[in-house]
Amino acid sequence: MSQPPSARPSPTGSPAVRPTPNINLENIYSNLAALIQRVRNNQLPQNQVSPLRSLISSYAKDIIIFHARLGRPSPLLNLPELLNPTIKVGNYEPLTTETVFLGSIQQGMQAARSIKPDQALIASVAARQRQPVRPPGTASPATSARASPQPQQPAMSLAEVKELVGLPTEERNRRLDADPAMKARFVSAYQFYQRRNTQQKQGPPGVRPPAAAGTSAAPSLTGTPSGSPAPLTATATPSLPSAPATPNLPPTAAARPPPAPPAAPAVPSVPTIPPPIPSHPKPASPAPGPAAAPSKPTPPPQASTPATPTLPPQPQQPATQPVQAPPPPPVIPQRPPSPPRPSPPPPEPEPVRRRRKVREYLCEFGPGLQVELGVDDVFGEVLDTFIESAARDAIRLAAHRSSLRVEPKDVALVLGKQHGIAVPGFAQQVPERVHVPEDSSKRARLVAPRAARRRDDE
Repeated sequence: MSQPPSARPSPTGSPAVRPTPNINLENIYSNLAALIQRVRNNQLPQNQVSPLRSLISSYAKDIIIFHARLGRPSPLLNLPELLNPTIKVGNYEPLTTETVFLGSIQQGMQAARSIKPDQALIASVAARQRQPVRPPGTASPATSARASPQPQQPAMSLAEVKELVGLPTEERNRRLDADPAMKARFVSAYQFYQRRNTQQKQGPPGVRPPAAAGTSAAPSLTGTPSGSPAPLTATATPSLPSAPATPNLPPTAAARPPPAPPAAPAVPSVPTIPPPIPSHPKPASPAPGPAAAPSKPTPPPQASTPATPTLPPQPQQPATQPVQAPPPPPVIPQRPPSPPRPSPPPPEPEPVRRRRKVREYLCEFGPGLQVELGVDDVFGEVLDTFIESAARDAIRLAAHRSSLRVEPKDVALVLGKQHGIAVPGFAQQVPERVHVPEDSSKRARLVAPRAARRRDDE
């Protein structure tokens, strides 16, 4: 079912108080798949995303059960990231934990396994979607005589209608036949713009007299009565009215034509999720004219311009010139925040590392060998003793050199002298003594003093 019409501005220009509509949760449940698809296409207003997240977080179980009664799959099985109530997306904080949300979905799936499709509910939802909705601007004759009717809102924007009309006939018919909902919206919007164009050509009272009773009203797309729209054919190419430069003035009660019969069935609009979203007041437009049986086709609206009391008529445009729709604004998708980096693993304890290295040595040098109980502890004690002895001797050597710090060459010298371990890459002293023959050593002991005395004599 469609929403109640929003409050219109008062004659003085101040907006009237908008009543709070009664929220029908079953109607929202039935349209939840369309709402989710709008979120994927970035077509849902930003101020409706937060209420939709709250609805999914609070009524996940009821939504699954309701779709099981309709014989439909659950729409919550593949939610977009923006509607996931367990994570933070942009400015939307998480509403619940993942455990609670998945538990609610699991309960709904378990309950849905024992539920059979309810034919009465399916028929009720289908009838509610097919029910013709009276346009907001259409009223009964008695009501229109007492008060001005509410203006009708088009089911499709003018840019979308122009885009469909600009397509070839075969392409347009193929696209509309594939989507009956879009076809109904297009027919309703096209009839709305035709009626508005007819009222613009009539003009306000005092500028142009109203049309006679025999003048035909806006015809349907194929020339049939407007009670039920017929499908588009190749011989019935609709002509679109151009958007008026300024809002038209409403006619007086004397010049206002009688009300029109109910328009074509409109597709039920998606209900707004609470809280109600205030809408900007729009200028009032005149009531639709009578939809009599057409006698001749309406001339192209490009040849006529909206008559206004203050502005001169706009120049005529050739009928063959295609209507150029303004390009839609670029949609910038919201970039989800990057996930936090995982924390590094904690360091491995030293006893565990020693046991792991012993197992690796066994697999490398003695495959198939087993380690008796206590061998790991013996290796650990030997390693601790070796480290303690080498560290103590290196510290004593650095203190003997009167150094301010223990250097790697101290450790390398201790390992080479006491344990025969050579550590390459360090500037330690050569531990091996150079072999000198005995004769050479005796000669050196004799020659060196003689050379010294000779230098003293000189």
